[in-house]
Amino acid sequence: MKNLISFIVILSMLIGLQITSFSYPDNSYIDNKPFYKFSSNAPTWKQFKSTEERRKALYIEDEFFDNIPTEEVLRAVLEYPFIEDLLFFNDNKSAIKTVSSHCTALRVFLSREDSYKVLEEALSDVNKTSQRLHAPKIQKNGVPYVLKELKKYFDNKINKNFQIKNKI
Repeated sequence: MKNLISFIVILSMLIGLQITSFSYPDNSYIDNKPFYKFSSNAPTWKQFKSTEERRKALYIEDEFFDNIPTEEVLRAVLEYPFIEDLLFFNDNKSAIKTVSSHCTALRVFLSREDSYKVLEEALSDVNKTSQRLHAPKIQKNGVPYVLKELKKYFDNKINKNFQIKNKI
């Protein structure tokens, strides 16, 4: 009986560790850990009945990113399982607006003062940027395209601001 109880206690501890190892249960950031509880290749992914359910399960509060460096916020953006949705729009502005409505990390990244500089650093070594991600290989393969879409968004924004300043 003692062995059975010990076994059950150890098993429940192991299951608890496995569940919490891919999330931030106390809402604290841990360097180089996955930002999201699951990815598109996890068995958990298939348990959700809709994209909306998956998005809700992936949601992270804005405040979570308050003390996280912009480089890591970009990593959270690139680890977001729906980030490649950016590539399926006819125009870049609509893509960013739509995806940032359900991806907190993208919204936070776009609001940071140093985001353009961080983006350029990521683009300078795309392989290194991809290797740091906790994401399926297919998602890592899309990183160069996502980074280029983000850069295009910033470049359009910079050009627009420049044109407005020159009109004044």
